[in-house]
Amino acid sequence: MIKSFYNLFTIVLFLLTSSFSYGQELNYCGTTHVDETWLRYFNSTNAPFSKARDCGIYVPLTVHVVGKDNGIGYHPYISIFNSLLTLNKDYEDAGITFYLAGPLNYINNTAWYDHSSFNVGSQMMNQNNIPNTINCYIVDNAAENCGYRAYDGNAVALAKSCTSANDHTWAHEIGHWLGLPHTFRGWENTNYNTLSETPLKLGGIQVELVDGSNCASAGDLFCDTSPDYLSYRWICNEEAKSPDILKDPNGDDFQADGSYIMGYARDDCQSKFSNDQNLSMCTYLKEKIPSYVTYINPIGNVNPNQTILTYPIGGAFVENNVKLKWREDGNATFYIVEYSKISSLGLSSKELVYGNELELFGLDDDKNYYWRVIAMNEYDFNYQNKTEIEKFNTGGLSSTQDYYEKHLKIYPNPVTSQKNFTLSLDSQNTDEINLKIYNAQGQLAYSNAFYIKNGENELQIEIPELAKGIYFISGVGKSHKFQEKIVIE
Repeated sequence: MIKSFYNLFTIVLFLLTSSFSYGQELNYCGTTHVDETWLRYFNSTNAPFSKARDCGIYVPLTVHVVGKDNGIGYHPYISIFNSLLTLNKDYEDAGITFYLAGPLNYINNTAWYDHSSFNVGSQMMNQNNIPNTINCYIVDNAAENCGYRAYDGNAVALAKSCTSANDHTWAHEIGHWLGLPHTFRGWENTNYNTLSETPLKLGGIQVELVDGSNCASAGDLFCDTSPDYLSYRWICNEEAKSPDILKDPNGDDFQADGSYIMGYARDDCQSKFSNDQNLSMCTYLKEKIPSYVTYINPIGNVNPNQTILTYPIGGAFVENNVKLKWREDGNATFYIVEYSKISSLGLSSKELVYGNELELFGLDDDKNYYWRVIAMNEYDFNYQNKTEIEKFNTGGLSSTQDYYEKHLKIYPNPVTSQKNFTLSLDSQNTDEINLKIYNAQGQLAYSNAFYIKNGENELQIEIPELAKGIYFISGVGKSHKFQEKIVIE
């Protein structure tokens, strides 16, 4: 009896929680209309493409990441890059690829971060837009919507909660920016009622018929999209269709197609633009705003094998303040650096870096750390562009430095042209140490193992021909951990 009551209570609580969450849900889109002048022009002209994939153009985005006045609340950059991957996948059949016109632009303004009016959003856009790019603002509250295309601000606003790898809001709002209406055009302010007769017109706009006889002048003005009267978010069936049967003004039955990105079906239903929608967007870019269009990818995709971790690597012994370094032999221009005390990089810290080094401070003493970088550029946001994982050890150098200042000597230093030198170590234990020499870029130049006796040790180090410069020699054993600088002349 108690178990049955508990199960019933759990079900009721779930339903109440679900109802509350649904009631708190944002409106999907705040864009109520588009400039139909373009659509009517497009429908009166034969687009010069037989297939949308022939478009083959690149279009710049400027992504503004808005936070509060105190610099918190930003949408995570990993979510942004994953969303950009989804955006480009959504536009793949259109032959349109979006790229970043510059680094993410972080803005600290609480009023813009949480704005409930379109006027405030337009103010934000007009003060920060970058010309000849599609400006996109990621905020916490986009005027109570998942997103909207602002005509007064000539930009797109996106709510953080609707901008993830599984969302199509970004593609939907850019579709509006490129002149596409909702698939349910005319129904924006009306809920379809299965118990009422479907009107011939709504707000002066013809309601699209199932037989397609008025498709060029009704609904969304595209004849290769089926009728849609649903202006609210809805859940599709396994065939991406509306579960309810709708009737057009002639009484013909149909189910709305939830696969169209310009509709209001849930994100897991949406997957495409129609061929005519793709052609329209491509032609809009090429003919109306050609200054936005590039026909080649000037950088190319990233090859993570061309991003080389250089320091510290191979278990190198370092202080707990260390500068991670890597070399780029390919097309990457910025990176996400991951580091952790867990070898799989679970629970890793992450940093977005423009450049080829990252300085870390205050790492735990005498711990193994693991790191790698994810290589990206303005055209390639693939989070799988990962280097191999490398390892270093903080080893508590600072706590033993006094000992080695007294008992470790290297001479001659600078090393002369013979490239031979002596390492003198007064040891209190027998040990075997691995001696390694790295250049200033963190590349391994020499490695050898030496037996250390209790007492004075004079190790003769013969190194290969090396370029002049600064090098670092590290020794690691069971009882010894040290690092010194040498100069080769």
